[in-house]
Amino acid sequence: MIENTSKKVLPVITALAVVCLVIGLFVVSHRLAFVKGLAFGTIFSLLKWMLMERAIRKSMDLPPEKVVVYIQFRYLIRYMLTGVVLAVAAMQPSINLYATIIGILLPMPAVYIAKAIYKDHI
Repeated sequence: MIENTSKKVLPVITALAVVCLVIGLFVVSHRLAFVKGLAFGTIFSLLKWMLMERAIRKSMDLPPEKVVVYIQFRYLIRYMLTGVVLAVAAMQPSINLYATIIGILLPMPAVYIAKAIYKDHI
């Protein structure tokens, strides 16, 4: 079930990134920085989604008393990585921070769009 969800959501994240890229190329003045930032954020979002999927899959095999600690620790790791990615984007002038944030936030609308497209439980 989890793999099925990823097969539906990951392409939607990628498609949303392409849409944001096309729109951004018309709106921003520093296009290369925007492209780098959007790519950086989107790639990180895809990685974070896969890390979350792997954590959920592994938690299914753990004893109930260890699941909460395991999931909380993986959650903490994902958000620490998000902080590192945002810090790198903020400190690197060749990467657009706002585009990175857009890329990081893409999974949220992607889940709703995938649910609307596939009309079933994702």
